[in-house]
This record gives sequence, C-alpha cells and structure tokens, in this order.
Amino acid sequence: MTSSTASAWFFGGRVSPVPFILSPFQVFGLNRAFAGGHVISLAAEDAVNAVAAISRCPYTGRLAPVKLTWGFIRTMLYAVVDSMKQRFGLEPLYIPAAAPPGSVGAMVAPGSVEGLSSIALKDGDWPNKMSASSLFQFPPYDPRKTAASIKCPIFVVVCRKDALCPAENAQKVVEAAPKGEALLLDEAGHFDIYPGAKFYEASVESELEFLRRVVPA
Repeated sequence: MTSSTASAWFFGGRVSPVPFILSPFQVFGLNRAFAGGHVISLAAEDAVNAVAAISRCPYTGRLAPVKLTWGFIRTMLYAVVDSMKQRFGLEPLYIPAAAPPGSVGAMVAPGSVEGLSSIALKDGDWPNKMSASSLFQFPPYDPRKTAASIKCPIFVVVCRKDALCPAENAQKVVEAAPKGEALLLDEAGHFDIYPGAKFYEASVESELEFLRRVVPA
C-alpha cells in the first residue's frame, strides 16, 4: 500500500498542506468555520468512514447573536428579495460577505472585514460578496446534532473570542462526540487561526500531535 501526503484544506485560493502521511484508503477531514461544520456532519456519516476529523472554529448550528440594527433589517429584506428574484430565474441580489458593524452584510462582527482581507493572498483573490438569500441556509443547518454519531476521533479548535461562531457551541460538539478532543485558545478570535495569524502555528502543532496519536501508521 502506497502513501500520500494529505492536503488539509482549501479556502479562497489558499492551500494549507498538512505534512502528515495517510494511506490513500484513509479519509481524513479538516476545515474551518462553515466548512468546519461540514467536517462535523461528514464525520458522523457511516458511509464516509473517516479515520479522523479536525474542525477549526466551526459553525455548529448557531451564529453569534445579532443586534437588531437597521443594517440587519435591510440585510434580511435583501435576502427575501433575492429569494423571490432567484425563484423567477433572475440575477441574484448580492450583499457583502463581510462588512462593518451595523452595515448590510453577512459577517458584520467587529474585525470581520479586516479578518477576511487578511486571509487573501492578494487583493481580488475573491469578491467580497454572496447572494443575500444564502443567509437562509444557516438556521436549518445544525452540524452539532450529528456530534453524538461521530465514531472517529475528532479534534475541535475552539477560539474563545470568536465573534462569529460561538465557542460554547463548539465545545458542545466536543462533549457530545464519543472521541472528542479540543484545543481551547482563550485569546483567539475567529480569524486568528488562519495561515500567518497569531495562533495558526499553535493550532497546527496541536492538530499534528492529535493525528500522530489517533491515525494508524
């Protein structure tokens, strides 16, 4: 049986390779934020038969509480209009993916614009926009409900100062998963564990230690 290096994750044109050897017949999931929720959901699927999973600051079925501002009201109105437009095959109505607090946008927590900009390799890597009706996909999607069904070891990186994906919900995934483990970063925000950020190296080192323990050689 030959081996191959696992490619850890892909986000907006940036690849972060994990220097860890896996058999081509082993499935290993790693991602963060909304895609980190996908890792949790997929790890619970028997058909996937994952050998291990790592989820960083994941979306777990609930976003941080939002303030009822005029910007939030306008954002929801745009989402309703976009749903109607797309139902009739019209061009989507876009809103910023990240915007300043109180503005129209999907991520409006303090630091969201700076955080999203910091993970781009260069200006224009991807447009800072998304269809407004995409916001309606969040409430019914609850990866946390699948945590108790995860049979493989799962490692969750919890950022205690995450203003987008609440840390307490990520910890509930760890508590519910039979083989759940966590790295608790008390001073880390949502974007602080991306490549080049303050807590990225600490996150990767802990993840590699986890993989060396739980993935068969």
